[in-house]
Amino acid sequence: MSAGRFTSDSRPVRAGRRVAPRRVAHHTPCRIRLDEWPPTWLHGHTVAIGADGVTLIAPRDATSGLSLEVMVHAPGTGSRTLTGVIRSTRRVMSGTYEWDVTCVADESRPAVSAGAPSWGALPAADSSRV
Repeated sequence: MSAGRFTSDSRPVRAGRRVAPRRVAHHTPCRIRLDEWPPTWLHGHTVAIGADGVTLIAPRDATSGLSLEVMVHAPGTGSRTLTGVIRSTRRVMSGTYEWDVTCVADESRPAVSAGAPSWGALPAADSSRV
């Protein structure tokens, strides 16, 4: 195959074409904290998780570019907190929205809105309830 190269798992990759990182289907409950004033907590669930971000189902729409924290409750492993920015949203049903979130490192997280206090630490999750 002269038009492509092989990856470590022996699948051809087209030269010159950017391939989006893979996301794996993963349905688990999560808590979402939006960078708004006052801070807003929502309950949702994940649809897919990957190295670059997460896809969520949430009960309301949000603005693209809004910073957030997502606390994912995983059985047996406790909770993990992801920091990210909403890349896009779309309505999937009445009162249900899918958010595509790009994860960012804490150092590169956009600043919190002017006049709003810092997010601070998220409350510890009780893994026995999961």
